[in-house]
Amino acid sequence: MSIEGGTQLKQKKWALMVLATALALQSHVAAVDFSDFPSDWSAAPLTRAVEDGLLTGTGGSINGNGKLTRAEMATIVNRAFGASVQASLDAYTDVTAQAWYYTEMAKAVQMGIFEGSGNQLFPDAEITREQAFTVLARAFLMPAGNPAHLDAFSDGDRVSPRAQSSVAALVEGGYIHGADGKLNPRSGITRAEFAQVMCNLVGMYVSMPETVTQAEVGNLMVRTAGATLRDLTVDGDLVLGDGLGAGEITLEQVKVQGRLLVRGGGEESIYLTGVEVADGVVLTNANTPTRIVTKDSSLGPVEVHSALIVEGDMDEVHVAGTASITGRSGKVGALHIAEAASDVQITVEKGAQVDHLTVNGPSARVDGKGTVKTVQANADNLAVATPNTKVVVSKDVAGVTVGGKQISAGQTVQTTASGSVSGGKSGNAGSGSSSHPGDTGTTETTQYCTARMIDLSYAQYVVLTFAEGSTVTDYTVAVDGMAVDEAALRKVDHSGRIVKWEPENGWKLNESHTITVTRRTDGKQQTLVVHPLGQTKGGRDA
Repeated sequence: MSIEGGTQLKQKKWALMVLATALALQSHVAAVDFSDFPSDWSAAPLTRAVEDGLLTGTGGSINGNGKLTRAEMATIVNRAFGASVQASLDAYTDVTAQAWYYTEMAKAVQMGIFEGSGNQLFPDAEITREQAFTVLARAFLMPAGNPAHLDAFSDGDRVSPRAQSSVAALVEGGYIHGADGKLNPRSGITRAEFAQVMCNLVGMYVSMPETVTQAEVGNLMVRTAGATLRDLTVDGDLVLGDGLGAGEITLEQVKVQGRLLVRGGGEESIYLTGVEVADGVVLTNANTPTRIVTKDSSLGPVEVHSALIVEGDMDEVHVAGTASITGRSGKVGALHIAEAASDVQITVEKGAQVDHLTVNGPSARVDGKGTVKTVQANADNLAVATPNTKVVVSKDVAGVTVGGKQISAGQTVQTTASGSVSGGKSGNAGSGSSSHPGDTGTTETTQYCTARMIDLSYAQYVVLTFAEGSTVTDYTVAVDGMAVDEAALRKVDHSGRIVKWEPENGWKLNESHTITVTRRTDGKQQTLVVHPLGQTKGGRDA
């Protein structure tokens, strides 16, 4: 061996000794804080869990071998993602407001990671390994895994059918490995075991509003607003956690070798400059609309499950669930609305452009003064009101209106610069009629508002979209004859043109409800009826 090679070997050995010493010191520091801190394999993951703020122990004990309850796991995941917004737990009978875990369970439900069964969340019950893996798959927005990967384990067939795709996703990602060829899916999981899984899932946390220029190996979690990531490569997924709240984050010259997962951020924006994402973007923000500003970036497909505001260019946007998309500037090459996504609102503002929109989900609305070049209508009850738009209606599709006119199946039409279209029959694009209280029911062509009901399982909303150029402040709203306070109408977009109202207890999703919108300037009204989810007056899916 050459002298140079020997020197390099000595340097490597010295570096490893320094690293080992540092880890031992870290474990020693953690051990000092807890009377029962272990010295076996679990010392390293428990040390990291303490340093990352996931575990705090109780009464001076870390209890590494203790089995996790559902409430304890909810608490750890909330801490990992920086979650703070709480859902109402009124629908659940086994979580009292006095319990230590009340706010933690409320956060986990708001995140959409805990569902429970019936009207119970079972907070005090031990969580099984397959249940824990299912929660993590939801939290990290993992696509369904192939259950065939479970065949590598002798007890893979014991994974419950509803958990198979989630457990398989973690196996495929290399996040869980089992022990002695087994997954033990229905056994409990210890605090140390769960700490190890979290170490596998997250290589580094960003918890301060600082500039980060170097990332550890593995997925990177940002759980605070105000941070800047610059000139770095993420060796895995980059997770923008719930802890961003409605704040901002800046990414400059960042390469993400996995996915960009967006769970937080608001209208203050996620700024992406010179960002490359290998496996696309997934947006699921249960709390606020998310504004993404792009410049010189390559994001891949953007999968949307919640309200998105776009400024800049995106090649592909796939709307996977009920959501609103607002284009303020830049260009979207292809926008797809999935079959399962109903009542999607697409607003393209002046200066923004969508080259091609494919609508496979029912009851979509497309409006604004921007450019939508072509629309392929493959679903019922679509309404298009953008200027200079070519609309192609597929066969066997009903209820399509373009520029306020009903368009028959199989037709192709083009809107004018004003958004109107010649020919066709007058349509009910406004989903209601407008009149003055003193009139005799005369219907006007101008519609003030559209309404739709949304069920997110953990919350139900009525979303109101007011006419272009107007906002909620221009009207008063009543539901089933009862006035709704303006403060209860929460903005979905920055202007207040789109708002949502969360009903009080007693609201019934299986009943129709009447909404009356009154224009403040002249008292003219529009009355709308929102039908039960999955139904319309004619019995079609909506």
